[in-house]
Amino acid sequence: MDNAVLEAQQILRKFSIPTGPADGIWGPLTAQGLCTFRSMAGLDVSRGRLTNADLARLRDYNAWYSRLGSIPAASRHGMSTYLLASETCQTMVYVRGGAYVRVMRISTGRPGYGTPNGDYWLGRTYPGWSCSTIFPESCYNHSAGENAIHPDGTGLYSQYGNMYNKRSFSGSFMLHGSGSVPTYPASHGCVRVTVATSDWLFHNISNDGGQVYFSVVGSY
Repeated sequence: MDNAVLEAQQILRKFSIPTGPADGIWGPLTAQGLCTFRSMAGLDVSRGRLTNADLARLRDYNAWYSRLGSIPAASRHGMSTYLLASETCQTMVYVRGGAYVRVMRISTGRPGYGTPNGDYWLGRTYPGWSCSTIFPESCYNHSAGENAIHPDGTGLYSQYGNMYNKRSFSGSFMLHGSGSVPTYPASHGCVRVTVATSDWLFHNISNDGGQVYFSVVGSY
């Protein structure tokens, strides 16, 4: 066990930054969490191993801030409320009113199916499971997710597909829930979040098109 890694994990967990168990063992989840913190703290963004400078900044933030929501976030293009997906970290943050609200694990496009960097307005939410017309081979019936069983007045939302609560951000590229969200790029170009995270987004940010500012930055 590495005591410095353990301390870093404990501080990251205090700020609700996904980092896996606090066990003092360096691994891909800790790399993902530390990468996210570096982005938040204005450090060089990478998934590289913990440095003395990282640990010093983590200790500063631990002393300065009591929780994630007390950490100030920079505006983006004049916007103080936004979603920011980092392909480098494979995480996404939701900022509201200039403060961090939530850090979420994501999986972006694997080699050959890149996710485009850029600034977008999310389209409206299509609740339930949808089957991609481009990659239908991975569609199947699901029971996971509130909107897989939630009545919409005419029956049930679809339980068949490979994209949950999908929202377009650039043409056929979607932000959507998935049953597979590894720590590395694995999608066909969409931005995947877990089903539980997708339900949280459904309940906590606007589901109307053009209301949510969404940026994709970095590279894996």
